[in-house]
Amino acid sequence: MYASYCCGISSFPCSLFETLQHLGGQCSAFYPDKNIYGVPGFSDTKASDFIDLLKKQTFSLEYIPDIINKKITNIEQDTEFFSLNNGEYMAKYIILATGIGDMIPNIPNDISGIDNDFVHFYCIRADLYKGKDIIIAGGGDSAVDFAICMKSIAKSVTIIHRKDELRCDSHKIGKLNDINVKLSHSILSIEKNHKIITDKGTFTADYIIFCYGFRAEPGAIAGLTKLGISFEDDLISVDIDTMQTGNKKIFAIGDAITYKNKKKNLVSCFFEADKAVRMIKLLELQ
Repeated sequence: MYASYCCGISSFPCSLFETLQHLGGQCSAFYPDKNIYGVPGFSDTKASDFIDLLKKQTFSLEYIPDIINKKITNIEQDTEFFSLNNGEYMAKYIILATGIGDMIPNIPNDISGIDNDFVHFYCIRADLYKGKDIIIAGGGDSAVDFAICMKSIAKSVTIIHRKDELRCDSHKIGKLNDINVKLSHSILSIEKNHKIITDKGTFTADYIIFCYGFRAEPGAIAGLTKLGISFEDDLISVDIDTMQTGNKKIFAIGDAITYKNKKKNLVSCFFEADKAVRMIKLLELQ
């Protein structure tokens, strides 16, 4: 969205292809009601609220993107233009903001009863947990962020982590008041009667949310290597100064890319989007 906004302020018409039926990527799909941190000027802001502001910004200009809810499956280059999806769409420049691929939750295979319907693998909707007793399994930033977000909504929040310390940013520890934190507890099984069995005791909850992270299956866009694009560990290699790939008219930004000292966060994505569009402007002036 921000890349398309940068195109808009540069008076470049553009199309934004989105596989899902809504904009916002992971923020909208996986944690709309979780707070996000690290964005300048925003503190304790819900991901969905931040996405709404991005949408408002994106569609505030004369040049607004065409939103096309379709997956790009192949790209070919023919003289000056690129052909997408076997000629269904044409483009002079392409910015790949495809993320790290299809996100699939890490499901523990050593815990029985994981298929119970009160087991979730990301925070679906905040209102679902209102007035409920919930357990959050995990000890990283996502688990702690969910817990902090839920403590004003749920009846009770308990973090169960198999290690002896949390792995979140240290400044979040002070926000865990009113949250039960059970360290060095390994979950063994989940029973249909809403009981969670650990090696150190039994807990009861209306819902348990596993925050064990996600793995990604790289997006399958055919033809990229033939266009001169190179990869490193399934990530697109780019020039940090221009965001150009091996093809000078194809750019890549966000979690899809790698370069020296790359940081996967929203601030980096905005920086990369702006750089890519500014480079397109330079190419157009040549």
